[in-house]
Amino acid sequence: MAKAKKILSLALAALVTFGSMGLAPASAATKKVDYYQIALTNINKYLKPQLTITKQSQSEEDLKLLQSYYRSLKIHMSRITNPRQKAAISKQLMELSQEIVAVTAQVKAQVAAADAVEAFELAALTTQEEIAAAEALYADALDKVQDIADRTVRVALMNRINDKKAKLDAAKKGFENVAATLKAAEDAVKAYEEAKLTTLDEVKAARDLEKKATDAVAKVTDADKKSALEKRIADQKKKVDEEEIKLLPVAVKEVKSDNLMEILVVFNQDVCMIDDNTNTNWAASALNTANYKVNGNAPTKVEKIDSKTVRLTAAAFTNGSSVAVEVSGIKNVALDKTMAKFTTAFIAADTTAPTATATVDALRKVTITFSEPMSTVGTVYVGTTQVTFALDSSLKKATATLDASFEAGKAYDVKVFGAKDIKGNWIAPNPTVATITIPVDNVKPTVVNVEQVSGANNNTKIRVTMSERLKKDANNKYGVVVVKDLAGNTIGSFDLTTEADAEKFIYETAEQNLLGGYDYRYVNVQVNAGYADLVGNAGDASIVYRLYVEKDKVAPAFKEIKLSEDRKFLIVVLSEKIDVATGANAVIVEYTANDGIVYDPETISLTQANLLDKDGKTTGDLVAIKVAPTKWLNDDGTLKIGTYTVKFAANAVKDLSAQENKNVAFTATIQVGPATTTVKDTTAPTLTFTKVGERLFEITSNEDLTLPTVANFKLDGNAMPEGTKVYFYLNKKTVRVELPYESITLTAPRQFTYSLADVAGNVTTKTEEVTIKENVRPQLTSALLADPNLIVITASENLTGTPAVTDFEVYVDGTKVTVSSVTVNNNKININLANAVSQTAVVKVKYVGSTLADTNANPLVNAELNVAR
Repeated sequence: MAKAKKILSLALAALVTFGSMGLAPASAATKKVDYYQIALTNINKYLKPQLTITKQSQSEEDLKLLQSYYRSLKIHMSRITNPRQKAAISKQLMELSQEIVAVTAQVKAQVAAADAVEAFELAALTTQEEIAAAEALYADALDKVQDIADRTVRVALMNRINDKKAKLDAAKKGFENVAATLKAAEDAVKAYEEAKLTTLDEVKAARDLEKKATDAVAKVTDADKKSALEKRIADQKKKVDEEEIKLLPVAVKEVKSDNLMEILVVFNQDVCMIDDNTNTNWAASALNTANYKVNGNAPTKVEKIDSKTVRLTAAAFTNGSSVAVEVSGIKNVALDKTMAKFTTAFIAADTTAPTATATVDALRKVTITFSEPMSTVGTVYVGTTQVTFALDSSLKKATATLDASFEAGKAYDVKVFGAKDIKGNWIAPNPTVATITIPVDNVKPTVVNVEQVSGANNNTKIRVTMSERLKKDANNKYGVVVVKDLAGNTIGSFDLTTEADAEKFIYETAEQNLLGGYDYRYVNVQVNAGYADLVGNAGDASIVYRLYVEKDKVAPAFKEIKLSEDRKFLIVVLSEKIDVATGANAVIVEYTANDGIVYDPETISLTQANLLDKDGKTTGDLVAIKVAPTKWLNDDGTLKIGTYTVKFAANAVKDLSAQENKNVAFTATIQVGPATTTVKDTTAPTLTFTKVGERLFEITSNEDLTLPTVANFKLDGNAMPEGTKVYFYLNKKTVRVELPYESITLTAPRQFTYSLADVAGNVTTKTEEVTIKENVRPQLTSALLADPNLIVITASENLTGTPAVTDFEVYVDGTKVTVSSVTVNNNKININLANAVSQTAVVKVKYVGSTLADTNANPLVNAELNVAR
């Protein structure tokens, strides 16, 4: 900054000096100017110092000032009249001009180099085109910097060039990596697309190539190229899936159940879903009940969930029991592959809480639909009115028709309390609340579903499910259904007949071979237009429903033998789910004590009771046999230490397939060592629940408990109402829970859950089913002086009880007066006064008693009212 100021001051001085000299007028009266002396002074005072400054700064601004000085001095030199003086000045200027030319070239070279370096530094590096342009700018900057004579300047500019060059190289490498990544992805996708798919091994190899291609494409940064490659992978995956289906046999992929009546069967591919039992390929349909056995019997119903999944409905299972499932005869959609017979078994268990939704139709019929079959619908309120609902035959729907007291167009909450599934699991949440609005019906009925179901006496049915109830037409028909084959030939036309559920209609035909001589068969089912709901809305023709109507040879083999957790029996685990075979169903157990003594063997018969899961329990897949010797036991019933050899004869057990593959003979040996013991209280407390009162629950324990908090208790799965009290009662084995008033607004069954711990930390959690009455206390809402001697008080609800005259106090202008009698009629309380009250008096009435309550025994709240007239 100081240097700049100095240059500026010199420039201004020079301009002033040169300007004054150039503009001064010549006259006889003016003193003669000595231009020679002025020129010498300015050469030494301005031009030479500026030349030095310019050499040092190499600045374009300094150069311009130097050139300005030089031009001005040449003008002054031209005014010198003395030839010798003029020649002397000219010689000096000539010498200086050579230096000025040199410094001018240096400055211009430095400026050009700086501009070139700056252009290179500003070059963008985001595309390959920009990188190519930057390469050219780099070469230009490098060339121009070489022309700079000043080493310091040259080095500084080269450092800037090198910094940018490093970024340029990194960008080039990045693009090279991008290109390599893209090529690798394209190669991987191409390899996947060219994979052979003629065998299952080749399909498996193709799946591996798919993963490699997917991983490679994930690294591509160009969004458009990445999207195009991903589409190619998706297209090829679809092709691989299709080819794999062609190669795979039809098989059951999964059998599962989350309740005690329904089973989901999932196939590994789309299967025949013919729902016409008259179709020649009916026998191949996954909707044919004859293709399934549940505990040896055909299911009562088969429902299509999707093209690979059906739901079987069977007689209710016993919780914890073994359920055997057999599937056979089902073909793929093309009807060119039949599945091998599939058998499996599972332990019936239902830990899933049911859920529910509610709907209402134009005829005010409210339908509560549950997620699984139910044992009871519980207590249901619509708004604040309790309504009785009835379960239908499916046990999954409950209905009730509302009377005219429910307003059309008004929304009501349907609250379901205490509904339980077949296992006894309560609905979640309890209560479940769904909102319905009573409609005005202007909606056409529609066909919801068409399916094949089992009929009576092994007949079969086609069931048509409508969106709502229908009424008969002028020909006394609910509607007409037409069934055709895939060629469009009509197989049959039939009238709909109602089932017990008024939304379901059936066509029933004699049982026949669904395959009809074919490997498989499809039929198309359509409901004709013309059917109508109960209020006359006519329905359109339905869509066309297409209804789609294979052997285990591996014997169970020994897998492992182990000791049960309680050390009282041996667990022999086999390779698949098993059953006890008929006939040769005994095992021989040999025992050798640790001291080497060999004992006589023991023969143990096998029964269904011996079937266990791999952990020795009955809650999982039954793949193991319980072997419980009785000869070599300790006093506590545990097996003695030593070596146990278990010999299974051939055909002792079988798998669950119809051909009953049986085991080959095998021998299993196990060494039973000494048990390790620890002394610790691991027994949870035994708890007993008692409902002491409508708001008071009591839990007693067989041992002392740790003091619980409100958080240890839940009502319908939620936190207890605010204000709930929890405390020990009389001792540490008794806990009481007291609900506050106003916490229960509807009388209904509830789930009361408590979790209490003994002093050792062992916890017992239980849930009780308890009906809790509404506990909202009635309130006094108004008081009226009906006659000079009569006050009528209105309560918020009907009251019970016989009040005494002392239960009410009446004050007239602040003075207590005598009450002669009190009577109650529903929600009205009549107070008769001994003396008449004037029309101008201020009257107040107080309820101070405890004799009145609502119908649920909730006491009337003490209160004071101003008496109106």
